[in-house]
Amino acid sequence: MRKIKLNLQVPASVICCFLSLSLYNTTSYAEPAGSVPAEPAATTRDWSQPGPDSYSMTPFAPTFEERKLAYLQFCSANTRGSIFGAICSATLGKPVSINDADVKKNVDTLIAQKDCADFTAIRVIRVLYKNKQYNFLKPEQEEALRNAMLGFKYWVDEPGADEMISWTENHQILFHASEYLAGQLYPDAVFKNNGKNGAWRMQHAKPMILKWIERRARWGFSEWDSNVYYDEDLAAIVNLADLAQDPEVARQAKLAVDLMLLDIGSDLFKGVYATSHGRTYYNEVITGRRDSTMSISKLVWGIGKFNSSESMSALPVITGGYTPPAGIVALNQSYDMPEFQNLERHGIPLNKITKYGLSFKNLEDVPTLFGMGIYSQPEIVDTMLTFADKYNLWNHPFMKEAGEAVRKIPRTGQLGKTLRAMPPIEPYRTLLGEANKITYRTPDYSLSTAQDYRPGEMGNQHHIWQATLSPDAIVFVTNPGSLEDTHERTPTFWGGQNRFPRNAQYKNVLISIYNIKNEKAIAERNLFLYTHAFFPKKEFERVEESGGWVFGKVADGYIALRSQAPVKWTAEGPQAGLELVAEGAKNIWICVMGRSAVDGSFEDFMSKIKAAKVNYEGVKVSFDAPGIGSVSFGWTGPLTVNGAEIPLKNYPLFDNPYAHSEFDSGVITLTGGAAEQVLDFSIGK
Repeated sequence: MRKIKLNLQVPASVICCFLSLSLYNTTSYAEPAGSVPAEPAATTRDWSQPGPDSYSMTPFAPTFEERKLAYLQFCSANTRGSIFGAICSATLGKPVSINDADVKKNVDTLIAQKDCADFTAIRVIRVLYKNKQYNFLKPEQEEALRNAMLGFKYWVDEPGADEMISWTENHQILFHASEYLAGQLYPDAVFKNNGKNGAWRMQHAKPMILKWIERRARWGFSEWDSNVYYDEDLAAIVNLADLAQDPEVARQAKLAVDLMLLDIGSDLFKGVYATSHGRTYYNEVITGRRDSTMSISKLVWGIGKFNSSESMSALPVITGGYTPPAGIVALNQSYDMPEFQNLERHGIPLNKITKYGLSFKNLEDVPTLFGMGIYSQPEIVDTMLTFADKYNLWNHPFMKEAGEAVRKIPRTGQLGKTLRAMPPIEPYRTLLGEANKITYRTPDYSLSTAQDYRPGEMGNQHHIWQATLSPDAIVFVTNPGSLEDTHERTPTFWGGQNRFPRNAQYKNVLISIYNIKNEKAIAERNLFLYTHAFFPKKEFERVEESGGWVFGKVADGYIALRSQAPVKWTAEGPQAGLELVAEGAKNIWICVMGRSAVDGSFEDFMSKIKAAKVNYEGVKVSFDAPGIGSVSFGWTGPLTVNGAEIPLKNYPLFDNPYAHSEFDSGVITLTGGAAEQVLDFSIGK
């Protein structure tokens, strides 16, 4: 690390201690209930056994109601003794027997109030509501769960210590929905943590729920297209849509569910959420079968696998009254289109926060900014100190690293100014910002990327691009943040990016440019000056190397991958047969997709690609892409195709053959059903 000479108003040791803080970079990760156990390394993947449910490449049942019944039966059969599975059995009219141990496990989770306890809270609330309908809990079981919910801490403004992360985008709506629905269920009861009754809880949570939904409708998701956290978001809003008695809350929540399903369905390929993700983990990118959203995807569109018998998002759908609009279910008709292109825009860039009515100085906006991954940037850091002081967050386990040292920093409003004079600090990597995203899909492959997303900056749990030919034949490139894959610190070996590339995609052609500076951020653990491709050879029918390209074939789909720097397959260890390594801080990767219906045989495809001219000029490349023409892109400047500039910014919220929404409008038009349908989040306000 280069030496830094600064004129600081507080001791450098104190500031550096504070700078080591990262509010979710060290987060624990809770596997979804009923999911497949995590694998320690990519090579342990073995999907040859179908498990309780088999994978469907085409819709396994023709109607949503038939799929709903199938998943109800699946959950009932595979969750015996569980309080969550009991809902499914009761809905089917079957006898229910709940293990006391399972009740105790969930009660203990709520009482302990450790990270991800809100995942349990939203599901326990549903159990308590459905118990009123079906009466499947023993009186002592119901009382234990009720008391745990009455003692739960629902937001940072309440007294008492806890270990729960509440500030990320998904956690926020889980806490607000749980508080609102608990208050509605027990309007006159006193909630012990703050001494307020249930009616007060509803009034407290409602404006935060409506604000969260409105901002998703206008600005999309900061945790865009997360194949992990969309499952949690949906758990909250499906329960609100189904259980909230306030028409405004129920209506807005229903629209939010529609919005999220549109978002997921527009990027599906053979059941895989085959796109860029704002936040994800290595287990969810090395195979598509582990998407936390897959169960609800199979429920809505019939493709994929029920990979969880207690899906947070799908279980409240099958035991409630929500039905997706015809225009969203119709997306499964798009999966056979010869070409389907989806453009999306999510989030707000750091330098445009005030344009959208937010303020770095307003404490009420801090949770929204935290949800965007803005914690320690100079713009917010002084307000963040005030917020943490006000709500006593310094005792939280995820902030205790800073401890007493941070308390010694003078509250003069000058820390942001000090940070601006310093090199970047490690916690900046959590920033989510704005993503302009493209997915190009055919019946034989999908290619997706976040266009020109913060090139050269530090990344975290961001998955920038992905080529998909089957649930397991997935290809992507990263600059690793660690030599291990663990959820304890991110980014990891395959999960996330340590330094972002500059990416651009036009239809089936993607260019990814790395230009990594050999400069560690303050408090950064690792900086690796190489990139590597995940290319699992055993998942392809054929893999060939020729003319500087690596080719792969799955059924009628093809991929060609090229690195400017020489590549080498990892031959030994857990990454053997999975990893292509390219040494060097500067590199250009090119990915081209093809299919037999357009490109002929695999041999024809390979011949066309090898014959195409590739010209490198430093960190710029020109490529004569077969079927496209001259594609040029560099570390700076536009993407051009045959001399015409291709926009990489300012996309609509959604734009595809089945839906359109202008960014910041709060209005979505669905065109895929028998009749056009408008989702207008502003009606009734």
